[in-house]
Amino acid sequence: MTSKDTVRFTGASNLRQRIVTSILSGRTCVIRDIRAKTLTPGLRDYEVNLLRLLDKLTNGTKVDISEDGTGLKFTPGVVKGGRRVTHECATSRGIGYYVESVLTLALFAKKPLELTLTGVTNDDADVSVDVFRTVTLPMLKKKFGIDEGLGLEVTRRGC
Repeated sequence: MTSKDTVRFTGASNLRQRIVTSILSGRTCVIRDIRAKTLTPGLRDYEVNLLRLLDKLTNGTKVDISEDGTGLKFTPGVVKGGRRVTHECATSRGIGYYVESVLTLALFAKKPLELTLTGVTNDDADVSVDVFRTVTLPMLKKKFGIDEGLGLEVTRRGC
């Protein structure tokens, strides 16, 4: 792998988008100084949890987190999808935090994705699952012609 195949960032801004873009482009992503100058430096629990989820949805992904959590090297794999994939989300963020990233990747998966997420359905920081169900999914169906197998079901609310 050459240095041209690696993108480098500083700080925690847009972490999800950087990782998703890394997966879709196939380029390694190195992020340093993640909240390095705060009282609680490093990755948050929900960010590490998201990395675990994305690892489940891909084949060949390698995640290296520095000892203090302020550095991350993400080497992407191929989005594989899969049936009956389950993941327990961190309760510090709503499920919408995870769905935003997963939905983007699922469009490029080798196989259909059937994913069960458990966690907080709604919170003040993230888009609610109801917005995805009533707005985002119908928009994808209408604008992009994606209809087959596209759905979101909330089986239970709460944490």
